[in-house]
Amino acid sequence: MMLFAPKFQTWIKNLVETHDALSGTVHLYLKERLELAAAIDFPLKMQQEISKVEVGNGFVGAAMEQGKTLHAADVDGTHLQPGAVDAVAIPVADNSGGYRAVIVVSFENEISDEVTKALELEAQGLPPF
Repeated sequence: MMLFAPKFQTWIKNLVETHDALSGTVHLYLKERLELAAAIDFPLKMQQEISKVEVGNGFVGAAMEQGKTLHAADVDGTHLQPGAVDAVAIPVADNSGGYRAVIVVSFENEISDEVTKALELEAQGLPPF
């Protein structure tokens, strides 16, 4: 079992529950890479595989590098957890015009534009670290 910061764990849990999502993760941008800081209802084996992600690599890293919201289908080779049909990776802005984190939320169905926009707004409320 991985240990996560309670404030990020609580925050992503609330987001997942609010949107009736399958799972969610928070990756913080630390020392030139993204590190997993919270996960809710996300398989442990997959948590271990994505515990540290280089910017530009994979689904989370691509969202950070491009600075925009991506759906799983936008990134070749994205593997979704069992039961997930779609996922969205959303970069979280910092105060200097860059990004401080990426959140990922997975769903058992396709994600509508309306839900994506709501998640993008809510992602900016990620607590500071």
